[in-house]
Amino acid sequence: MSGKSLRVFVTGDSPRSLKKVTEFNWSGYAFYGTREQIRQLAKRNESDSTGVYFLLSDINTEMVRMYVGETNNFLSRLKIHHQKKDWWTHFIVFQSNGNSLNKAHVQYLEHLFWEKANESTQIEVMNDQVIKQPSLSEEDVADLAIFEENILFILEAMNLGYFNSHKEASSSTDTVEYTSNVPYSEYSAQMLRIDDTYVLKAGSHLRTKARASFEKRNSGYFKKWQEIINSSNVEHIDNEVCRLNKDLEFSSPSAAGVMVKAGATNGLTQWRNTQTGKTIKEELGDIEEENE
Repeated sequence: MSGKSLRVFVTGDSPRSLKKVTEFNWSGYAFYGTREQIRQLAKRNESDSTGVYFLLSDINTEMVRMYVGETNNFLSRLKIHHQKKDWWTHFIVFQSNGNSLNKAHVQYLEHLFWEKANESTQIEVMNDQVIKQPSLSEEDVADLAIFEENILFILEAMNLGYFNSHKEASSSTDTVEYTSNVPYSEYSAQMLRIDDTYVLKAGSHLRTKARASFEKRNSGYFKKWQEIINSSNVEHIDNEVCRLNKDLEFSSPSAAGVMVKAGATNGLTQWRNTQTGKTIKEELGDIEEENE
């Protein structure tokens, strides 16, 4: 039986108070809270330590805004962000006991997670500048790989798993393939549901001409769609369609469908099972009937 042991310590009387997250047999830890809890954080001795951190907003939506940063004194940096950035609502910072993380370490982690954020289809990156990777020894890189793994695990466990999981169909017993047409074309797209992740498959086609209401109604997804169709991850077929050359992960069928249609869509009715021809909505109806 596999698993990991996490301890979430609520630092105040309210269950929504600032939280400290630790993992058994790991020197790292995290503080997770809202911008209103800066005063709570200031009472902690660990608050002025070195760390890598994330500022977040819209955490309960399919497209989250995120800023990735590093600092030698998190509390001081957070106070600056509180004064200058009004869009964020939550923060999570990862630090280490005994300050075993130095400046180069957190700069490396900052670059690593900044790259992951830019690769994710669920994140609108709020950093204005390109974050460069510092030079580290291979021993340090190996040690930080463990830190990276634990950060990703804690983020997932705290329901903040916005980074791509790189799931493979062969590793899951719950895999279904769906297809959808690209509007006003002869092309189509294919999507795999792997557990609770939806993977738009390489070889799928996307519309490159946006609907008139796309930017206004879905600004976050519009920016991500623009990034995708203008990236090296696609090959343009003509003026209105391009083809993906790598898999892309999404949190819902509608999020994947938006990229295919270049506009708002209902993924439950857009995607059809390649074997049965049923929509996801029809499949859900079948499950309800079975449970009656």
